[in-house]
Amino acid sequence: MPELASFSESSRQSALQRFQLLRAHLEDGQPLAAIAREANIPYRTLQYWLERYRTSGLAALARKPRIDRGRRRKLSAALQEAIEGLALKKPPLSIRVVCNQAKLLADRLGEEAPTYDLVYDVVNRSRDAGSSGGKSLRQLFRSDLPARGGPFKRDLAGRSYAARYRVASV
Repeated sequence: MPELASFSESSRQSALQRFQLLRAHLEDGQPLAAIAREANIPYRTLQYWLERYRTSGLAALARKPRIDRGRRRKLSAALQEAIEGLALKKPPLSIRVVCNQAKLLADRLGEEAPTYDLVYDVVNRSRDAGSSGGKSLRQLFRSDLPARGGPFKRDLAGRSYAARYRVASV
């Protein structure tokens, strides 16, 4: 675990603020649930901070810099389109498989491989597009197909269902 001095000033301040919250529990024996209510912080977050403090000290409470700092977090249009296309396959592929395929494609295109989180977001955005009022990608690509069976479905006599149930005009 790196020393606290190696972190930025804001990370050190954040670690000290977190420790101040935990100090009431560690020194005064105040229950974590009461501290969580007062500070409006989830109880589980305080448990997590306490566990990290006990295992690695004050430096463990500092915010770590992002692993992907300085790296591109966006996909090229070709890679994004490929991921969305893989997300539409039937039966649906797992996100891990889509991610592996996207990494292979990025390698072939000479681009940086996307992270699992980035692929996960793209796949879920394409699947959730239908629930937000718009059409999902699956609906957009299948909109030109007739409904299941559609006008081609026929009964045993060879008549289409549409003709069979048509009401005679009076």
